[in-house]
Amino acid sequence: EYFANLSHEFRTPINVIYSSSQMINMYAEKGSMDKIVNYNNIIKQNCYRISKLVNNIIDSSRINEGFYRINPVMVDFISLVEDTVASVSPFLQDQNVQIIFDTEEEELPLYCDPDKIERIVLNLLSNAVKYKKEGEGKIEVNIYILKDDFVELSIKDNGRGIPKEKIEILFNRFTKVDKSFTRVQEGSGLGLYIVKSLVELHKGEISVYSEEGIGSDFRIKLPIINTGEPLREDRVIKTKSIDEKV
Repeated sequence: EYFANLSHEFRTPINVIYSSSQMINMYAEKGSMDKIVNYNNIIKQNCYRISKLVNNIIDSSRINEGFYRINPVMVDFISLVEDTVASVSPFLQDQNVQIIFDTEEEELPLYCDPDKIERIVLNLLSNAVKYKKEGEGKIEVNIYILKDDFVELSIKDNGRGIPKEKIEILFNRFTKVDKSFTRVQEGSGLGLYIVKSLVELHKGEISVYSEEGIGSDFRIKLPIINTGEPLREDRVIKTKSIDEKV
């Protein structure tokens, strides 16, 4: 079943790329540059989609075999999450989704891997958008400082929610809430497995509270580790432009 779904995930963008290349050839003969640019952007988006799928497969295998490592440095956790949310906001507006960011503190030095934290946030925001209900969606991102030297990141949506029987297996490898080929959203079933693994590599925990028709609330609890080193702002969002990641 997994390989059948996986082949479907590859075949769809490949078909889109092939069709777009045919359209580009047709419009090239007519000299319609605006159409060529449009189809070239479609090809680019689907190349990103395939690249993400391949990266998820490789990373999940490395995680599963214990070969995946994080590179923690001292960063401002509040700014890291806020900047990631801000970068997503223009794309969410196109999807008719409102996003609200709130925090109890203005700054929180934290020893973590900023690239992996960003990936966690982007994955959870992506899920919230994928499974929104008809009409306007709403996502609330909140950061709380807990009494036992932990920070909690909450990403809450008003989407379709998750069936109770699916919550227990939600973070398993290759698990999808909707396995049918006629499902509303695509996906390989690796995203939440990788999110959970990245959280655990930070010595943290992830949980979800969800109700069908009401929405879901994913909560990430991380230990507040402060090594006393200066904040490394130069290490945040540098491996690839945030627009490409989003």
